[in-house]
Amino acid sequence: MLQLILPFIATFSAAAKLARGTRCDANALGLLTLQIGLGVLIILFAEFYWSRVQAFRKKNMKSGGGGTSNSDSSEQESEKVLKKLKARRPSDETVMFENDFPELRSVIFSP
Repeated sequence: MLQLILPFIATFSAAAKLARGTRCDANALGLLTLQIGLGVLIILFAEFYWSRVQAFRKKNMKSGGGGTSNSDSSEQESEKVLKKLKARRPSDETVMFENDFPELRSVIFSP
């Protein structure tokens, strides 16, 4: 995400240099294209991340609904899974990325 945000901020400083009339290697059309492209990518990535976080929370957090014995047994089962998950590591969103991309775990989460 930082790889998208930092260049996006840098385009604003380059645009400010152009507006002041100082020397800049960028042109206005290139900066506009870059700002629009990076803005769209930031929005897409943020929406993807937010939907994944919501799905993770919905799947792993305790639901507060009452109902039949089937839902009670499934709730007990989900509580056991949740306890195992919390015992293994603190509850955070990195677990979903570890499950989705196990081959990257050693790269991303190594000390």
